[in-house]
Amino acid sequence: LDNGAPTLISTLINQKKINPIFSFHFQHYYDFDDQGTFTLGGVDKSKFKGKITYNSVIPSPGYNGIAFWQINLDDASVDGKSLSFSGKSATIDTGTTNLLIPPDDAKAIHDKIPNSEFDSQNVVYIIPCDTTAVVSLKFGGVDYKIPARDLIWLPISGTQCISTIIPLELDNDPDSWLVGQAFIKNVYSVFDVKNKKVGFAH
Repeated sequence: LDNGAPTLISTLINQKKINPIFSFHFQHYYDFDDQGTFTLGGVDKSKFKGKITYNSVIPSPGYNGIAFWQINLDDASVDGKSLSFSGKSATIDTGTTNLLIPPDDAKAIHDKIPNSEFDSQNVVYIIPCDTTAVVSLKFGGVDYKIPARDLIWLPISGTQCISTIIPLELDNDPDSWLVGQAFIKNVYSVFDVKNKKVGFAH
């Protein structure tokens, strides 16, 4: 809901015009042969492999008192090495470009990415544009990769780029992440309104 007004999707669901589910496959900019899809009322089975693993939405409201698609985040890893995170939650936001995560968590990740450095003036991390690091997020016991190309946000020189993982504490919560397109474009994502679950598939 936006300021209490019903959305198109919520109206269609309430009128029982569609199944209470919607899903996304987002295209990578450089993958010209790929086609992004938004499926209303179901899933597009041609866009993912294996099964969809669902995660229950955390029943408490999100920051600023607004309910979001917030789920438990099991852990994160860099190049397959666990960071042993626990007690974290992630709001899955298709309208956000990057990952906005607590500063301590952002530091832990970038400490494992070779030749990364913190830019305290702009409050971002600088990583090599040719990094081969792979960051994975674990939801529902399954690891989902963010490949090196999606850790790159903006180039600032021929060799240095700004990381898509931004250090920012949301609503004074040191365990709350906002997970945007840098992650979502690498999974098939499903939002189950009726059962209040978020699903991912490879």
